[in-house]
Amino acid sequence: WVRIRQGWCGSLGFWGIKLSCFPILIACTSYLAAELVKEHSNKVQAGYEYVKGDMIWTPRRARYYPSLCISAGIAAGLLGIGGGMLKGPIMLEMGLPPPVVSA
Repeated sequence: WVRIRQGWCGSLGFWGIKLSCFPILIACTSYLAAELVKEHSNKVQAGYEYVKGDMIWTPRRARYYPSLCISAGIAAGLLGIGGGMLKGPIMLEMGLPPPVVSA
């Protein structure tokens, strides 16, 4: 056990606080994914025409890409590298134009 100023790193309280961010992150991501899908369906019903480079948020994409970006962010933080190194290729896979990805 390592003693830190605020308490013990191995204590139950420390890990409870540390892990409490994940349910909050999952809840926020789920809410925003549902909003994106709802906005997409509203646009389709209104006759909106997507142009090249627009993101079309289907239910599958709204679950897959945010989960992938969260994983990339965690990996980037653990490895000490810039998140853009991991998220840039993900955004290209999503179909975003390279100038948008590099901005």
